[in-house]
Amino acid sequence: MINQEERGRVLAAANQNAVPVDLELGPIATLSMRVAGAICQEQNRQTGLPSIETVLAAQETSFWLRQSLNSALARDPIDAVADATLLTALLQQRMDALLTR
Repeated sequence: MINQEERGRVLAAANQNAVPVDLELGPIATLSMRVAGAICQEQNRQTGLPSIETVLAAQETSFWLRQSLNSALARDPIDAVADATLLTALLQQRMDALLTR
């Protein structure tokens, strides 16, 4: 079981690295995505966050997380991050409510 801080880092890394592989991007957008990817990789090295590939390959990764990451990678990254952020907030709210009973 990972603690709350590690969970937050993993979620942040997943959100930062979510880059759809099937979008047709123009040259400027493609360059921007490469720069953003390089920045995210450097941030991951500095913070010790795993890459999406590492999380997907890890045996201990839950089926739900693996399925969610794969689904998010096929989506527009802005939409995926917005949905993941809302999902995180809703699940956090639910957890808080359950823990304060």
